[in-house]
Formats: sequence, C-alpha cells, structure tokens
Amino acid sequence: MFPERTLCPPAHCISALIETRACRALVTAATEDARLAAVALLTGLTVEEIVELRWEDVDLAAATMRVGGADARTLPLDEPMRALLAARQAKPGDRVLHTPGGDRFAEGEVARLVLFAAYDAGLDRPQEITPSVLRYTFISYLLRQGIRAADIDHVVGRVPNNELVAYMQLNSRATRRPIEDIERVLPALREIAAAGTG
Repeated sequence: MFPERTLCPPAHCISALIETRACRALVTAATEDARLAAVALLTGLTVEEIVELRWEDVDLAAATMRVGGADARTLPLDEPMRALLAARQAKPGDRVLHTPGGDRFAEGEVARLVLFAAYDAGLDRPQEITPSVLRYTFISYLLRQGIRAADIDHVVGRVPNNELVAYMQLNSRATRRPIEDIERVLPALREIAAAGTG
C-alpha cells in the first residue's frame, strides 16, 4: 500500500494510475461522502485539505474554492465538484466533509471511503486504490498535458522536489505549456458531469 502523506513511488503509481473507465466506475459506485472525497482527490486536493475544507471556503456563485493550510490557493470549482458541493447541506462554520455528528473526518477514514468505493466499483486490485493514487492520477494527467513545473504548486500544492523530478522525468516528452492552456478536469470527471451522475 502507498503512503498517504507523500507521493507514491513513480514505478508503483504508473501501474496503479486510474484509467478513465475505472475512474468513472469508482466515482459512480461511491457513497455520497466517498464521491466527494474521490472527486476532490482527482482535482488535486490532499486528504488533509479535504478534511479541513469548510463551507466558508466554498463560493458556489463564483465557482471557486479556497484551499487553506501550508499550500493555500484558490481553485476553480469545476463540475462535477461544484454539483457535489451544491447538493450538500451547507452550514456556516461546518466542514464540508464531516461525521454524522458534525465532527472532523479522520484522515484514515477518507482512505477507507476510497477503498470501499474501489471494491464496490469492482476495480482490479482495489486494495491498491488509495487517496495518493487518485491524487497522482490527476497530477500525472496535468504533466501529460505539459503543465510547467513552476505551475504545479498553483494547482495541487507543493510537491517535494525529488518527487516532482521523478514525475517530470516520466512525462519529459510533453511540451511545457502555461497553466491557462491546461485542462484541469479529468476526462472521466467531464463525462460524469455531462451525464449528470456526479
């Protein structure tokens, strides 16, 4: 199993990256909380950022989301993430993802949600589908499009240098392009949004 707080080793991530069909199946099979967590991970948030996200950080009208913490940034709120948030009961001061009693979700609980969704979707080797794998599926998607290394932090937060170098080498042939030219929504998530199943 991959560590949750760091990048998984590139060789393991490449074999475990979620393909479009599997990604769509995972998100579709997930429970409401698991779907939100999976889509957030597939948008580049870390587990820590997901469990700390509060309603005052979400602006549905402006379609933006402020991510706090050490890697604070404001992200566009694209579909299906926007629809998933809009469907939830917003209470000022509350975390977006919380226990039924309103308490903070434990970071390990997010991993359990992802694991259960992988099993429920019938994915191959579901035990290998972790929050790290989902997040780095998204990062790999950005790198395959040619996102500049200098822009990675603006989308997914700080990535340790040695790990960024390893991922850049795996995608070294892509012509580097500015962030404005990069599609930030995975194809599977675009399909889910278009079908209205997010």
